[in-house]
Amino acid sequence: MAARGFASGPQFRGVFPGEPVTELCFAPSKERGLPLFRQLGDSGDLLESATLSFSLEEGVRMLRVMIQSQVYDSILYDIQRQGRISFYLAAAGEEAALVGSAAALKDADMILPQYRELPSLMWKGFTLDDVLAQLFATAKDPGRGRQMPIHYTPAHMCIMPVSSPLAVKIPQAAGVGYAYKLGKKDAVAAVYFGDGAASEGDACVGLNFAAALGSQTLFLCRNNGYAISTPVDEQYRGDGIGARAVAFGIDTVRVDGTDLVAVYAAVKAARELIVKRQEPAFVEMMTYRLGPHSTSDDSAAYRKAEEVQQWSTPALHCVRRFAAFLTKQGVWSTVEENALVEETRKRILSRIRVFEKMKHPPVLAGLFTDVYDKMPKSLQEQQEALRSFLSHPDRAKTYNLNRFERDQTGKGEN
Repeated sequence: MAARGFASGPQFRGVFPGEPVTELCFAPSKERGLPLFRQLGDSGDLLESATLSFSLEEGVRMLRVMIQSQVYDSILYDIQRQGRISFYLAAAGEEAALVGSAAALKDADMILPQYRELPSLMWKGFTLDDVLAQLFATAKDPGRGRQMPIHYTPAHMCIMPVSSPLAVKIPQAAGVGYAYKLGKKDAVAAVYFGDGAASEGDACVGLNFAAALGSQTLFLCRNNGYAISTPVDEQYRGDGIGARAVAFGIDTVRVDGTDLVAVYAAVKAARELIVKRQEPAFVEMMTYRLGPHSTSDDSAAYRKAEEVQQWSTPALHCVRRFAAFLTKQGVWSTVEENALVEETRKRILSRIRVFEKMKHPPVLAGLFTDVYDKMPKSLQEQQEALRSFLSHPDRAKTYNLNRFERDQTGKGEN
């Protein structure tokens, strides 16, 4: 690495050029913040000098996905409360950031989601049946029902499985992006994470790895103001998350995450920069989580209802603002929206009734397979011990094995 030190005097390595000074001074910790990129005004009009980076037809498709996502969240949240699934996590308030960013990517790009990215997956083609197969842990789930709900496994779509631990995807994305660089691929690794995940050590590792090696990695941070119950002003002192990426030497843009037009434009430009320069880029999407963190959370315990109501107004609500824009363009209407909501609602309720009756993967095969190419003797012994345990007549009184498919050996588990 060549010296990048001062214009005169000792040439120290690893810093940008600067003039030496004789007066002691500290770099201020509270400089002016990064600018916020916006394209849509509060009423749904394009701001002066703003441009549209996609067609109106594509815009309608994006709006439809956001509205469908809202219906999914509403119904799936309710059935969790009814005890029909064990857990759910919604994307309310962040639909524009998730759909707009995914739409600006290309099919060859790999998405590494955190756990709130169902709208992004829906844009890429993840179907309602894919969602329900996972939530109900059915035999149709590619993950074979081993993960807790919302941990989707759409590997066939160039999307990594969802993982519970925060920030684990960030260094993985740095590695995928580095592989794309070495292979001279027209592709990026797009990794989603929140402000809370950015406080994990893996975030620093991944950012530095990508910057130092020039990985073709796109960091997509959803800064929604809360890490579960911890507000951002208790998480950090600096200028958001984007300022950290700048410190690591990564080109960064902060965008209004409730403005789909701005998100799409920013992510599209970031992707082009990454492929052209073979180096990472960082997009901080400023959003607001309208609902609880998950069905295990009560957000009323740490934020006021007035705050949520303010962010729910049409001027700040990402779906309502984009719908207003398309309505003014003459390509959307309330009638179309109501019809879409009703059609989506009927379809999801119908499919729920189907999937909640489906059987789970086999117990014996599901617990012991897909770890080793050839099952070791120790696992074979454990499998047989479990088979013997479950075959006892009294077990049927405790375990409803009729909910599971038969194992691969043809020996009944029920």
